Amino acid sequence: MKNAGLFILIDDDAFNNMLCSHIIRNTVKDAEVQTFSQPEAGLAFLSSLCEKNLPKAVVLIDINMPSLSGWDVLDRIATMPQAVLDRMNVYMFSSSVDQRDKDRARNNPLVQDYIEKPLDPAKLLSTVATRG
Repeated sequence: MKNAGLFILIDDDAFNNMLCSHIIRNTVKDAEVQTFSQPEAGLAFLSSLCEKNLPKAVVLIDINMPSLSGWDVLDRIATMPQAVLDRMNVYMFSSSVDQRDKDRARNNPLVQDYIEKPLDPAKLLSTVATRG
């Protein structure tokens, strides 16, 4: 197991958030996991990363959500100050197998990668190992 810091899940599916939290905590030693089923609450938390002096975060954003899509969330993240952006590594995290979603995520300068659901511990570890 690798030591890591903060993981933020923005996904309207409460069961997925619970499952992913369990996988993260069992895969990454001392991981802190924050889950948000309302994207707006997740965005508010992200904007406070610097104020709360939290560690750099791995942010997993679902694409298909009812109030704000993952793309809407990315658009709002893009307007945050650079100091906040520097405190996160963003990943799109979706069950979508649509190649257009994968390409759109990978072509977005804010997105590190596209991770397919369900969360795989090996992919999680490689994600943690490559974050800067």
